[in-house]
Amino acid sequence: MGAGHPFDVRSYDEVTSTNDLVKQAIAEGAPEGVVVVARVQSKGYGRRGKAWSSGRGGLYMSVLLRPQRASEELGTLSLVAGIAVQRAVASFLPADEGDIVKIKWPNDVVVMRAGDDRSQFQKICGISLEQKEGALCIGIGVNVRREEGASDAAPQAPLAEGGGVSSASSADLVGGRSKNRPVYLEDLAVGDTPSLDVVRDAVLVALADAYGLWCREGFGALREEFMHHFALEGFKVRIDDTGDDHPVHCEVRDIDERGHLVVLPEKMNSVRKIAAGTITIDA
Repeated sequence: MGAGHPFDVRSYDEVTSTNDLVKQAIAEGAPEGVVVVARVQSKGYGRRGKAWSSGRGGLYMSVLLRPQRASEELGTLSLVAGIAVQRAVASFLPADEGDIVKIKWPNDVVVMRAGDDRSQFQKICGISLEQKEGALCIGIGVNVRREEGASDAAPQAPLAEGGGVSSASSADLVGGRSKNRPVYLEDLAVGDTPSLDVVRDAVLVALADAYGLWCREGFGALREEFMHHFALEGFKVRIDDTGDDHPVHCEVRDIDERGHLVVLPEKMNSVRKIAAGTITIDA
């Protein structure tokens, strides 16, 4: 168990993927609350098996959950994890700067400073969600420090894609198509950058609280907090992989209580709700 949270943390120096170890624990019948943390992942992956670089300096962890709510609600846990990371990252910033940390539906946490080009927010965390044998594996990657020799010109993007139950994702950072740049906690924190263990515990404390509320009352109880930190409201976006034969060009309006993205498609007068897809900010 950890400082202020109920999770069973299992730490490693290097693994293939923290998700792999949690899914193995699920197969072995491990109880809810197992957390696998590693300093390095040799075969980190995200949505559709896309690889991400996982060198030293990032926080890489996966959490085993066995939620007892309806299956159609499970996808909202990527949003709940986003809320937890937003709280944790903001806690290390000056008190008047916490609101620059935003959640990008459904699996990224980003930094948006006033006056910046809104289409070029900076990514500090990615989240993945996978379902296996009735349990969930939530993968969380946070940019804490730059790996020695790394640069913004060649972003490492520790967790560039999400996946699993909630299959929407940001544009592909690894492929270099996104305008989004990575940002690191060391660029934002007050004073010395907190250690990886301190960041880990801050995320897990926040996750325990948010997940507990979700278990009792569902995502609706957290929706207002999510909307306060929602990165995409008012953006014009392209959404692929929705199940349609063509991309959806639309303006983002809201998130509903089921965690669906509420959008207004171009040349339409009524909103549409989208459960999953791949989002790219329109130029």
